[in-house]
This record gives sequence, C-alpha cells and structure tokens, in this order.
Amino acid sequence: MAHRQARIAAAGGDDIESAAGAWQCFTAWDGCTMIEIKTLTWDDVEPVARVAFKVWVGQPELRWAKRTWQKLTTAGLATYSNELGYTQAALRFIALACIYNDFWQVSWLEELSMTYVGEWWRMFNLSPFRIGQLVGPEFEQDNDTSDIDDDEELVDLAIDGLIDKARSEVTTALVKAYNGPAWLIVSLHHSTESPLSRSPFSSDWSALDVEDEDNESADWQFVSEEGDDDGLDDEEEFTEADAELLVDVDFVSEYLRAYEWILAGCPEVNGYL
Repeated sequence: MAHRQARIAAAGGDDIESAAGAWQCFTAWDGCTMIEIKTLTWDDVEPVARVAFKVWVGQPELRWAKRTWQKLTTAGLATYSNELGYTQAALRFIALACIYNDFWQVSWLEELSMTYVGEWWRMFNLSPFRIGQLVGPEFEQDNDTSDIDDDEELVDLAIDGLIDKARSEVTTALVKAYNGPAWLIVSLHHSTESPLSRSPFSSDWSALDVEDEDNESADWQFVSEEGDDDGLDDEEEFTEADAELLVDVDFVSEYLRAYEWILAGCPEVNGYL
C-alpha cells in the first residue's frame, strides 16, 4: 500500500511516521480514558456552505442546507471523536452539497457552473494523511494512478472516491429524514423559494456574488442571523398543498428523472446522465 498512500499523506507535508505513531498512541489510550464526542455544527460548515450551495441567486438554498444538516446531525452523521472522524463528517457535508447541485443538473439536464470540490475540502483543512487512511489499500487497486505525477492531483482523486462513498450514506439518511424520496424532492423544490430566486441557467449572474463580506444577500443574512435555536424543527415542514404536488402530473413529470436518480443512490451526475 503504501507508496500511493504515502504520497497522499506527503502532499499535506505531514510526517507520516510520527503521525502514525500518534494515532497508535491515541487508540491505545481509548480503553482507559473518556472519549470526547464532538459535532460538526452548522457554524463549522457555514463558510463552506456559502461556497458550495450557490445554485440560485440570493442563495435561498442555504436555509435548506441548514435544516438538512440539522437532520443529518440528528442521524449521527456529523459526530466525531478524533481527526479521522472529523474528516468523515466533513466529507459527508461535501457529499450533501454535491447531491444538492447534482439534483438540479439531473432535473434540468443542464450543467451548473459550480466551484471546484477541491476548494471545499481544503476549506475544512482536511489532512492528506487521514485521507490516505480512509482510502486504504483498495485505492491503488480501484484507480489507475500510474500517470499521475502531481501529489495534489492524487489527493483530489482520493477525495472524489471518498465523496462517492459518502453519497450512499448521506442519501439513505436524507430519504429517511424526509420520510421518503418524494418528500425529499418536495423539500428540494421549496429550497428555491425566495423573491430573489431565478433559474440557475439565466445569463444574469450579477446578483450571485456573495463572496464579498460587505455584500451578502438578504437570504444569506437571514440564515446567518437565525442562530442555533431558530425553531426550524418546530415549523410545519409540509402542507396539504405539498401533498397535492405529489399527485400533480406536471410536478411528477418535472422531477421523475430526479426521483429515479435518488432511488439509484444519488450517484455522481457525470457518470449517471
């Protein structure tokens, strides 16, 4: 294993031997010390969410992202007790963002202009050494890496594979949290709702730039100012009108392709369409 995994770890400048020794020391003490369970909260993922959930003008989908991450947190997908677990939780959030973006590509059969996933995982400061641990010896067996000379490119390839694996876990949790794929689609349908929303395929993207801290959209400020106890879970999530959507021929036709994609486990869109 070890050549490719070593290159992945070395891409982050880690001392592999000392890192491995520290890991062994930590696990040796697990049996006689209390393990602190931590949670990757919305505040932790918020900066990445601003970049990753950027389909609609005004970013109304950030409210959906926050609600959904709370649901996945309840399902246990955001908890961790060490750096390896933190890496897995962060990859689940990235998988969630990929699923959201891909949902609209599947629904509209149009390619979104989205930021590079490599930027997202770097914003979480993930350790290439931990990534190497997660991909394991199967990485070299499953991927032809003979022509890859750049170590960072190798790490990105490993990340892509880990995100693909996380998609299945996240999709299962999403379907369960929203009581089925149909209701999940209804929630995604409503995620676009805002006075500023428009088709993501419009040529006018001038209002979409929320990178500037002094020029945040009203929707983003609304999500940011809600706080941790914002009552999201206390709201009635679906209405009778939503139930009527599920028997509306036009609605069902519009999202039938996405429904089948969800049943398939929300695979990466480029390999699905």
